[in-house]
Amino acid sequence: MFDDARNYVLELIEQKLEQQIERLPTDRQITEKVTASYATVRLVMGNLERDGFIRRIRGAGTYITTSARELMKQLRKKHLVFFRPPNFGNSANCYNEWVASQLRDQAESNGWKTTIVWVSSHDDFLKNAHGVYHSTDAIVYLPVSESFTLEQLSELRKLDSKSFVILDFELPNLSIYNIATDNRRGGGLAAKYLLSMNHRKIGVLVCEPRLNQCRARVQGISEMLDLVEIKPIIIDCHVKKDDDRYALAYNTVKQQLKTGLDVTALFAVSDSGALGAIQAIQDAGFKVPEDISVIGFDGLEIGKKIKPKLTSVQQPVEKLISILFDILENKEKSNSFQHLISPTLSEGESVKKSNKIKIKPSLFALSS
Repeated sequence: MFDDARNYVLELIEQKLEQQIERLPTDRQITEKVTASYATVRLVMGNLERDGFIRRIRGAGTYITTSARELMKQLRKKHLVFFRPPNFGNSANCYNEWVASQLRDQAESNGWKTTIVWVSSHDDFLKNAHGVYHSTDAIVYLPVSESFTLEQLSELRKLDSKSFVILDFELPNLSIYNIATDNRRGGGLAAKYLLSMNHRKIGVLVCEPRLNQCRARVQGISEMLDLVEIKPIIIDCHVKKDDDRYALAYNTVKQQLKTGLDVTALFAVSDSGALGAIQAIQDAGFKVPEDISVIGFDGLEIGKKIKPKLTSVQQPVEKLISILFDILENKEKSNSFQHLISPTLSEGESVKKSNKIKIKPSLFALSS
């Protein structure tokens, strides 16, 4: 009854604003128009006064404030709750923060209000999502770095009747909107580029938790290299959910170099790992790309500011966010729940043509 009475008064304020009338009816008169009691109406009016919509002058009546029009605009905005992993950097050096920054900007541009909630696990997300499910217009989840259990997937299905979208996680067999980079294709792009630069001794630095995204990137480069009968050297950093990717990549590559790392190029499955690898190579007295070429995956801004500038598979973050709002605003006409967006290659200075082994041009008639 409180909510119904509040909504009635808000609609009344909106009407009065259009009519350029400042004064509202008395609390008694409003009570006659709603099902709530006089006491509830008084609570509603006190609430709206605290929120800045009205001012009550003893003996003179209730008046709409000068700020009510702008407050009404904010109130009528659609509300999106964005659940994301904790922040471990900024939009220049952290993929999650980059996605969050793009989402905030696009939401503001499209007239949405955004509430950002940090979660530490899928269970944490599900608990919070069910808590806001009936009080928001949309729920968006950028998952933490852990696998979903069957029970958690079952809980996700309970959210699919509302505007619910998962970002950067492939769920091909569920009727839940999910938008992600085509990671397998991205791994293939890295392979084709390294092959075009005459590299045959290629290492793959697994510097992310072994989730679907990571496995797809490794699968993509491995499948492409298999076409030319090259078996990559897999270097696993054994990264867990909240581990420092940079530090583990640095320590792993440093140890590999001590024991003898026989590669001319290294593909890191994230830019954070690529940056750690570059630092380890340089600290060991080698040069990038002269001794070992390095290619990353993400396209973070920080990779474009280091020396040498990082070559990376560029994640299409702006496109992901654009499709997200097309779905939320019913502009997306596709009947498919899954959207895989192709990445591109951002060419920097960290990959150099290898002179050690020449590859026949015929080997590059490879499928994209």
